[in-house]
Amino acid sequence: MRKGIARRDDRTGILMCAPVVGMTFVAAVIDWRERRIPNWVTFSLILSGLAQSFTPHALASPANSLLASWPGSVDDRDVCDQALGGAT
Repeated sequence: MRKGIARRDDRTGILMCAPVVGMTFVAAVIDWRERRIPNWVTFSLILSGLAQSFTPHALASPANSLLASWPGSVDDRDVCDQALGGAT
């Protein structure tokens, strides 16, 4: 494998993660200013992470992406504890 091809693939993988990193930065700025993160930012990040999991340069499988986003979307801690096998 030639070095030029490997470098192009590395840049492609980094560019594919750029929207998620950018939205995370936007979420951090909004949280710092307003002390809250709007739902549109949260759901945009979840959807972009799920979409990225279907690409050839995915860092996680689509199933892992869905499983990773689920606990953060539930507000009731008792539901999470019961679902994860914790105390009721």
